[in-house]
Amino acid sequence: MVFQAKVSAAEWIGDTIVIEENGSVECSQPDPPLRRIGATYYLADDIRIITRKEGIVVKKSNIVVEGNGRIIAGCGGFTSECGILLEKVNNVTLRNVSVVDFENGIGFNFSSGNNLVECTFSSNNLAGVFLYSSSNNKIVNCTVSKNRFGIVSWSSFDNVVYHNNFIYNANQAFCVDSQNIWDNGYPSGGNYWSDYASVDYKSSQNQDEPGADGILDEPFFIGLNNRDYYPLATPYGTARYRVSSLSISPDSVNAGQPSTISVKVENIGESSGSYEVKLEVNEQTVDTKMVSLGSGESMIVGFTYKPVKDGYYIIGVNGLTGSLRVSKEEPPWLIIIVVAVTIMILMIILRRRHAS
Repeated sequence: MVFQAKVSAAEWIGDTIVIEENGSVECSQPDPPLRRIGATYYLADDIRIITRKEGIVVKKSNIVVEGNGRIIAGCGGFTSECGILLEKVNNVTLRNVSVVDFENGIGFNFSSGNNLVECTFSSNNLAGVFLYSSSNNKIVNCTVSKNRFGIVSWSSFDNVVYHNNFIYNANQAFCVDSQNIWDNGYPSGGNYWSDYASVDYKSSQNQDEPGADGILDEPFFIGLNNRDYYPLATPYGTARYRVSSLSISPDSVNAGQPSTISVKVENIGESSGSYEVKLEVNEQTVDTKMVSLGSGESMIVGFTYKPVKDGYYIIGVNGLTGSLRVSKEEPPWLIIIVVAVTIMILMIILRRRHAS
């Protein structure tokens, strides 16, 4: 889903808000909508910055900035600075805020050990997220869309970036003198990259076993020493599916006889959704079924296939493959003749034994 920001009619319009090292909230205009309760700062209203400066600058470590679903908006252009700037801080958690129309959505400047969770950075002129000389930060469950760069990492190391949606950015990611971690391992996965056109036919940690698992089969290359090894097949926060346990029973039939083909389908994503299960025979689609599953639910999906000709058939269901051997169906009259001849031979043998 691409975020479309709409600042409320009751937005606060003003200048940069600064959380100082001593914990005070400073602004050149009265009553900035940032309220402090202990170590947590709550954004109480939408903000529009009209001075072409930063929106919120954080200089104090060991705090939480709770966005409350609010929007921080700039006035566009390359002179609007960062919507949020973390300036030489650590152990800051920023969550649940949207930032639009700045030069950079959020900037990490010489800041380490911070957490960015459930935020949206959209339509910023340079980068949604900019890391500069910052390490060991965690960026999780964010949406970064319609920026010139989704995320920029400059001289930054060991930042952990996963379960984010990078959607319709002109350049999804750009790294200079950096080495970061772009996934949470298997099967948790990495990020969703809207322009990545790999496929999901394989599964397992090495993506070398048959069956879809909601993770694309090839890593997403970001730059030297930077790869998302488990890019997500669908946006994070939506349904993701794993297909396993292909069964073909019986796996050898006569032409005209049915065989039952089934698989197990699991929703390993974070929400309910629908999924198309496709039966292919010799790489040709012969049947499809739509299934709807809630998060964590699974079901067995079955097909009945009745081959009309003898031969060796390759059966495929969403990346899983097996085989079905089909023999010629003997005509009834031939069976009758074989039975009759067999009976006659037996009778002749019995008569000869009786005569002797």
